[in-house]
Parts: sequence; C-alpha cells; structure tokens
Amino acid sequence: LPHQIIRKYVDSKFDPEVKRFLPASCMDELITSDTVIKEIFGKDELAPEDLDLREGPTISELVGFVLSKAKKVFAITILSGLRGKEIERAVFTFMRADFTDSSLPHLHRKFIQGKGNLAKFAIKQFMPPPDSKLEDDIDWIWEPEVMLLEEIRGLSHPNLTQGIAAIRRGRERYVMFPWADGGNLRDLWIDNPEPKVTAGLVRDIIEQLLGMAEALMRLHFWTDQPHVRHGNIKPENILVFPTGDKSCIGTLELSDVGSVRDHSARTQLRSRNSGNSYGTVKYEPPESVTKKLSPRSRLSDIWSMGCVTVEFMVWLLYGYEELKEFNAHISGKLEEPSRFFVVDQIEDQGQQGTFPQLVANVHPAVQACIDHMSKDKECVGETALGDLLNIVKTKLLVV
Repeated sequence: LPHQIIRKYVDSKFDPEVKRFLPASCMDELITSDTVIKEIFGKDELAPEDLDLREGPTISELVGFVLSKAKKVFAITILSGLRGKEIERAVFTFMRADFTDSSLPHLHRKFIQGKGNLAKFAIKQFMPPPDSKLEDDIDWIWEPEVMLLEEIRGLSHPNLTQGIAAIRRGRERYVMFPWADGGNLRDLWIDNPEPKVTAGLVRDIIEQLLGMAEALMRLHFWTDQPHVRHGNIKPENILVFPTGDKSCIGTLELSDVGSVRDHSARTQLRSRNSGNSYGTVKYEPPESVTKKLSPRSRLSDIWSMGCVTVEFMVWLLYGYEELKEFNAHISGKLEEPSRFFVVDQIEDQGQQGTFPQLVANVHPAVQACIDHMSKDKECVGETALGDLLNIVKTKLLVV
C-alpha cells in the first residue's frame, strides 16, 4: 500500500518549488476494507480464529473508523513506516481520541474527475479576514459552494463552467476551474471593438445565448427548492472558451455557479469576501431596490440576462465605443452605480392612509437604445436580431 500511495502523488500547482501530494480523490480507491485488513493483519482474509478471544475494539470497529472518518490519517500512518500490530495500536489510539481526517491541518479534496492534464487553471480564493474568529465564516461559504458544485456537475451542460477541485490549505480556501483562454465576455467585446455583422456571427451569438438560457433553466428547475438561482450574471462571469474555429466566438459558459443558492447570511459574507458588489449591482433586477427585504426570485436571473443581451446587441450592431457610450448614459448620479432601471417614489393611498412606495421602470436611456435598435436595418422585419430584441422587450427586461 505505501508504494501504491506514492505512485498516486502529483505535483502541486501552488508552490514555486516542487511539492507533491496525494489527491483526496484517490483515497476511496486506495483505502478500502480489504487494504486496511491486509495492512493491519498481513492477510487478505481473516480466519475465524483471528476473531476469537480478541481484546479491545472489534475488527469491524477499527475498519469502520478508518473508512468512515480516518482514511487520510491511516494513509499517513502507513507512510510513517508502522506495520502490523503497531498500525493496529495507532488506529485504536486515533479512534479513542477521535483523531480523524478533520483533525488534520491540510486537506485537498478533488471533487470532479478531470478529463486530462490541464495546462492552466483559474483559482477562486476565499481568504479569511485577519480576525481568526471569522475563519468559520469562510468555511460557511466555501463548503456549501463546494457541495453545490459537486451536485450540479450532474447537469453537464456545455454552457456551465464545471469546477475541477476544491482545496483547503491552512486558513485559505480555493476552488479550481478550467482556464478560459478567451477571457470573459467583456474581454471579447474589448478585443473585437468593431465586429462585422454576418449571418454566421449572428447565428453564433444567438446559439450561445440560447445555450446559456437553457443552462439557466436547468439550474432553476434541477431541484424543487424555491430559491435556486445564479444570482450574479454579468459579462465578467460569462467565460469564453475558443473552439479553434476563428470564425466563431467560441463557447460561452456561465461561471461563478457556486452562488446559485440564495441564503442571505452567506450572500452577505460572500460579498464582503469577494469585494465585487459594485459591478454586480448594475445587472441586478428592480426588486433589489423596491423589495429589498423580500427573497430574490429566479426572475432576477432573467432580468440580468436581458441586461447582458442588450449590451451584446449594442456591441454587435455599433461596436465597443458605442457600448461604452450606452453605459455612460445609464450611469448613476455621483457615486451611485449604473442600473438598467430607475426608481421613483410615489404616494400610495391605502386604508391606513398615504404611504410612500417605490416604483421601478426601465431606464429611459435603455428604452431609447432598444427603440433605436428596433429601427436598425438588422432588426427590421423578420430577422433573427429583430426577434431577439423583441424577446428582450417582452420577456426579459420586464418590470
């Protein structure tokens, strides 16, 4: 078993010097009931006499402890050079002290089987604040996100970015993803400031938007829980994976899918940790202001996709400079963030008297842009872009 463990070692990608470690995904393969019995007793199978007149814990208790709670501890014990009765005594000591894998300071847990050797990775890091009391807060965010990524990998949708590994390293937490050579959607717009509208490009864009819409639908309905959503759709969270065909924009994948569940406390901690709340506000729906105290629904993703689609169309029809102008027109006053809607306060007359109420409408600059695009030759008549714009007006950016 020691030799089998060593053969499974891989190089760490996190250290400038060469360090090797055993991926936790190998534990189930290496540490089994048969291997535990063989290492402790030196036999492939136990005879009845091996079970007679045995003192201390039963064999099933020792093996059960290792398999359920202490596979890593057992592997370390094996690599330390202990054999036979020494291993048995060590495992008994660990069991009596409840020293398990969770007692170890470092854990690497691979939760998605890779499909080959990846040369590049994207790392999402969760760094706890200096106050050590808040370390549990980071685990409270990181562990559910890892569990969720494990669960949704079954969707296997081409427009959803799948995680590769989750890593605990001291007080730091990481999630590893495939590297997107094309950057994100905003990078695509910046790198191609003057796109040429062709039938092929329009087809590619609509196919990718359709794919992301299908991926969202799968997310929204993959469980019967009421608040399952992405919650952070924006161009920066749409990754571009080139296909090798330079005439195509590549595959667009929704990333940051680990935040799909809406738990208010975790969301607050996540925002504090990531520091990206300002950029996200721009694509939030009107109810983020008009109904601040209400749980966010799946419809928030629909609104966000509408915002991204409008920007996509502005870039396609008029280029990146015009997209920057469009965004400047919807910028907020002073330090207020940009939004695709405006909010007015009205006096509503009720049975208990008059009280203020917030009412949202599509931002006038956004509405003007949509009206302008509806008159563009690419959108007039029965055209794909005309149909897409109509979906935005009637299905996506609806207050």
